[in-house]
Amino acid sequence: MSDQRLRVAILDDFEKIADTVPAYAKLKARADVTILRERLESSEEIVERLRGFDVLLLMRERTRFSDKEYGRLPGLKLISQTGRTSRHLDLPAATRHGIAVAGTQRFLRSISACAKSVGPRLRVSCWKARPSA
Repeated sequence: MSDQRLRVAILDDFEKIADTVPAYAKLKARADVTILRERLESSEEIVERLRGFDVLLLMRERTRFSDKEYGRLPGLKLISQTGRTSRHLDLPAATRHGIAVAGTQRFLRSISACAKSVGPRLRVSCWKARPSA
């Protein structure tokens, strides 16, 4: 990984709380952060707005990602989200594309975990796609 700062997008912050949590300042000090407050409706809109980001922080399970989006976001390294559900994420496709997926119980923890992970090396514990039975 180069010395260039990671680009982080926070998605679906309709409530305008992302930049009010204490960990946000720590994340902002370590990465270039963009907050998207509007919903990205289509696959084309998702790819257009998120191209060039390394990390996505999702506010719950509002935005769906599949192989189609992952394949068009080659720089994406990590998706972290609040909540434990992952039905909106194609985990096997994320694994094939080398994208780590992590979940937290609260958004504050998601920002805090990302702030701790962003640095010279991206460190993260993540979900792995489970083989089907």
